[in-house]
Amino acid sequence: MYQGLRRTLLALALAGGAGCGGVADCQRRGDQAGSATAISGTAWQLEKASRHNLGELQKRALQPAEIYRRISPAVVTITTKNEAGQAIASGSGFFISFHDLNMDEAGSDRSKQLALDSAIASTVEDATPAYVVTSYHVTEGAVSANVSLHNGHSACVVNALLEDKQVDLALWLVTVNSKDGIATLELSDVPAPVGSRAYAVGSPAGLEASYSSGEISGHREFNNCKWLQTTAPIGRGSSGGPLVGPDGRVIGVITAMNKAGQNLNFAVPSSTLQAFLASRFHRRFLWEGVSIAREEQHARTACLFKKQKQQVEPDPAGKALFDAYNRLQSYDAARQIVANKDKWLKSTPKDHQYLAYMLIGKAHAGLAAQDAERDHAGALSEGQLASQEEAYRNSAQSSDAIACYTRAALLKPDYSPCYDGLLGQYARRGEFSKALAAANKLVSLVPKCFLAYEGRGRCYERLGRYDLAVADFKRAAELNPIDAEIHTHVAEVYMAARQHDKAVASLEKAVELGYTPSYLCYFNMGTCYSRDGKYLTAIAMYQKAKSAGAPTGDCDREIARCRAKRR
Repeated sequence: MYQGLRRTLLALALAGGAGCGGVADCQRRGDQAGSATAISGTAWQLEKASRHNLGELQKRALQPAEIYRRISPAVVTITTKNEAGQAIASGSGFFISFHDLNMDEAGSDRSKQLALDSAIASTVEDATPAYVVTSYHVTEGAVSANVSLHNGHSACVVNALLEDKQVDLALWLVTVNSKDGIATLELSDVPAPVGSRAYAVGSPAGLEASYSSGEISGHREFNNCKWLQTTAPIGRGSSGGPLVGPDGRVIGVITAMNKAGQNLNFAVPSSTLQAFLASRFHRRFLWEGVSIAREEQHARTACLFKKQKQQVEPDPAGKALFDAYNRLQSYDAARQIVANKDKWLKSTPKDHQYLAYMLIGKAHAGLAAQDAERDHAGALSEGQLASQEEAYRNSAQSSDAIACYTRAALLKPDYSPCYDGLLGQYARRGEFSKALAAANKLVSLVPKCFLAYEGRGRCYERLGRYDLAVADFKRAAELNPIDAEIHTHVAEVYMAARQHDKAVASLEKAVELGYTPSYLCYFNMGTCYSRDGKYLTAIAMYQKAKSAGAPTGDCDREIARCRAKRR
């Protein structure tokens, strides 16, 4: 669930008279200059409108079973995945009509954009374009996603059309099999009155098309955003699903719950959703801004073709470059590329010159790594690490790699793999100020990539800027919440800063997520407890580390030290 929103909403909901009440209350607080009579009149008008809306809803009310029958086919289950194809988040979503998007006059830019999207999506055989609304926090950090329909079939995500973190909404263009057909939900244009019935359908804990009911229990407003409070029970996995009124129309998008509150759940109101859908499209592939590797793969694939007299044709030079990338898996291939780099630069079309420099840079980097592995194999002590960094600084291969990555960045300033390459080389050379500059650029280009924040966090850590390092590692963990290793990095920073209680908490989280080998976490917990003078607890951790496979000699030595200090 959306943790930041949940905390803020909970504070407002529990603030009582000091908090923001219903819509009328919010408006009264915003009009400091109004007279008591004017305020009272406004409140009476809103109350009258609310009673009118409630009466209209009651007239159009459907039976709960009929509501479920109508809305459940339009609800989807979403599972988002990281670079490795591992599930990182789950949620819900629902189909909306093309007409809810095409709100401008025919022939407008938006109409043309939607027509183009439909045409592109329809080029896939037996595919029908469709539009899915979900929560932003479900999609953040996703490289790919599975979208499951009510009948067990799947939709294919084409791209993200709209995203807004502040209101926690996202809109995707997907394709579904024409034989499946899709059901769409209608959006309500009437505010949901407090006390009216509300129904939710989503996939809590992965249980598809789960139904719950309750009431609208409040209207909340903060940070210039409005929210619906509802008693309809929801759970993890419900985010992005529809909250509908008694007439079966969408009155909100489920976004947050609070376990500490009794039926304290929240949704983005339909008025906010409609304003969001009317905003300007900023379409992107899901991996854009998230995956450095996918961006590189996309660029390499694009070089296979060239545009010739309004037609797209195969490009032999681009094909040769593409094949060379695929062969760059061995040191022999790297040496051949370096030996023939002038040929690659001359034969590569101008539009793809940056890829040629990237290819040569990767070859140089690979050869630099070969030299380092030969001279410094296995785990490194601090002294060996310093020696390896010096060897990289003196390496002509590393310097040539940096020169090639820098040239590629000049030719294609928005190509994130250039800065990823620079970050890696500067970090290996121990030049962390330069590595930080590359990392900052990388974060700006791929702001949802956990690896970018992890790399920058490493730079901050080595530069002794521990608060910034922790912030970046935590951001990386938000974007890839199943990665246990990130929490070990957080623990390292806390240990360096002598904040041992926080280090232990991070190590416990790493163990919970399945970090291997786990004995490293237990051993470091023992170190934290020992530094804080908690020798009995430290001994227990060292013994646990030994049981988990840590070297017996190291554990026995630390246990003996703890026992000696207790005397």
